[in-house]
Amino acid sequence: MKKNLRFFAFLLLAPIFCEVASAQSSALILEKSVVDFGVIAEEGGIARRYIEVTNSGDGPISILDIVTSCGCTVADYSREPIAVGQSTTIAIAFDPRDRPGRFERHMLITTSDTNEAIRLNIIGRVTPRERTV
Repeated sequence: MKKNLRFFAFLLLAPIFCEVASAQSSALILEKSVVDFGVIAEEGGIARRYIEVTNSGDGPISILDIVTSCGCTVADYSREPIAVGQSTTIAIAFDPRDRPGRFERHMLITTSDTNEAIRLNIIGRVTPRERTV
């Protein structure tokens, strides 16, 4: 019975350990893994936040692509290689129009130094605009 419980626990925890390992496979270090937009107004228009990424590797790294989980979220970034020890900024824009309530999106950042994408989570809450009848 104990062997079955251990095996079951291993099956449940294995994906978590794999996720941590893949998140650490790139030499590109994100300032934070979650970008919190806080509370934004639906009628306030597109909200922007910025995150800094640093090359901690031993050679230049390029951001090849950033894929978002929703068309309401867009990333703007430099296509220039990031030198060792240098940083660059990724601009994240979120359109709250017609999206009231809590939101959670993510971005997958593909770099030139690994095949594994880096996951960046984006969270916040949109206060609804006044609705007309």
